[in-house]
Amino acid sequence: MHGRLKVKTTAQQEAERKAERASKMKSYEAAMSRLTEEMDEAFRLSSGLLLSNPDLTSLWNFRKEIYCGMNDEEREKSKVIRVSKTLELLRIIQMKTCEKAQVHQSSRSSKVVPRRIPGYPTLSPLPPVRHRPSTIL
Repeated sequence: MHGRLKVKTTAQQEAERKAERASKMKSYEAAMSRLTEEMDEAFRLSSGLLLSNPDLTSLWNFRKEIYCGMNDEEREKSKVIRVSKTLELLRIIQMKTCEKAQVHQSSRSSKVVPRRIPGYPTLSPLPPVRHRPSTIL
């Protein structure tokens, strides 16, 4: 009849819904796989940046956000890598802190007086460590 809307059957409606859900699911899966790839890449890049300058707190926070966004399987898979990188970064931070303390101490007093322990030979003091400016990439 003229002027009336064609009413779809329930089978047609169900087929359209399934097709729409399938297309949405494909796009969702593609987006999630791309996101996890980018998260892995961002985690690797941030590791390299932190190796050159571990004092960037915003980069540490960015890594924390990436880590919180990972699911349990991804966390377990990359746990060993993350722990080894983090330990390496902490060693670098510790070395930089020690260098700063030595520079500070050597600038305070140019003459270091060693303690004399009875019964042990007197050792000459170590020369002060010269500060090398760190390069920031």
